[in-house]
Amino acid sequence: MGLLRGDDPDALAAAAQRLADGGLVAFPTETVYGLGARADSDLAVAGIFKAKGRPADHPLIIHVSDLTQATRFAATWPDSAHRLAHAFWPGPVTVIVPRATGMANAAAGGQSSIGLRCPAHPVALALLRDKQVPQARAETEKLRAGSIRNPMIDSLHARVLQGGGDRVAAIAFLKDATVRYTYSRPLMYAYIGALLESAQHEAALALLKDQLRLYPGSPGLLAMQAKAYGAVGKRLLQHQAQAEVYLLHGNLPASVEQLVLAQNAGDGNFYELSAVEARLKELRARVAAEANPAGQKR
Repeated sequence: MGLLRGDDPDALAAAAQRLADGGLVAFPTETVYGLGARADSDLAVAGIFKAKGRPADHPLIIHVSDLTQATRFAATWPDSAHRLAHAFWPGPVTVIVPRATGMANAAAGGQSSIGLRCPAHPVALALLRDKQVPQARAETEKLRAGSIRNPMIDSLHARVLQGGGDRVAAIAFLKDATVRYTYSRPLMYAYIGALLESAQHEAALALLKDQLRLYPGSPGLLAMQAKAYGAVGKRLLQHQAQAEVYLLHGNLPASVEQLVLAQNAGDGNFYELSAVEARLKELRARVAAEANPAGQKR
C-alpha cells in the first residue's frame, strides 16, 4: 500500500478498508505513531505481535472512537471510568476496565482487563469512524432538509462532520447554529467541545467563561473548563475547576484533593491562590463537620 496522505479522504478510506480486511496500518495519534489492526480479530492482532516481535502476553491498548465503541469491549463500565473518559477523551488517557468475555482476547494478552483510549488525532479518529460516517451523514442531511428544523438535529449533524474528520466544517457549522439557536445549551456545549478537540483552547475558554456566568453549577461546563485550562498549562485553574466538578457529583474528598493540587500548582496569581485557599478552608470545615456531625467531643 505504501505511504498515504492523512488529509486525503480516499487514502483514509483505503487504509480503513485494509484494517477491515484484517491487515495492518501504521497511523499517527497525538502521542506516537502506532501499528494498528482490528482489535476484535485475534488473527489480525497476531500480525502486530509478529511484526514487532512482541510477546503475546504483553497487552496492547485498544483505540476507540467514542464511549459507545469503548463499552463494547468492557464487561462493566464503572462510574470512575465514565468520569475519566468524559474529562479526558479524546486525549492520551488510557482507561483500564474488566474485559468483556470473548472480546479482544489477543489484544489484551489474554488478561481479564483491557486498556481503552480515544485518541485526539484526526487521522486516527477518521480511521476508527470510517464505516460509521457516510451513512450517518446522509441521515442527518436528510433530517436537516425536512420542514422541521431543531437544534438537536444540527448538533447531531455537527458530530457527524467531526466524526468524518472535517473539524473546520463542524466548527463553522456549530458557530452559525449557536447564532440561529441562541439559547440552545446542547449546541453551545457541542461548539465548545469541537473547539477543544481542535486545540482552540483560548476560544473555548472565552465561551466557557460566558456560559458559566449563566450556568455556574454546570458540571459539564466546568469539566470542559478544567480540560481547557490543563491544555494551556494553567494547573491551578484546572484543579480548581475539577474540584467543583467533583463537588457537584457529591465527592467531597476528591474535591479537597483537587484544591490541594491547585494550592501547590505554583502558577496562579495572588487572587487565584487566595480563592483556592478560601474554598479549601470551607470544604475542609465541611469534611470535619461530616466526620463529627453531632459535634461530639472525643
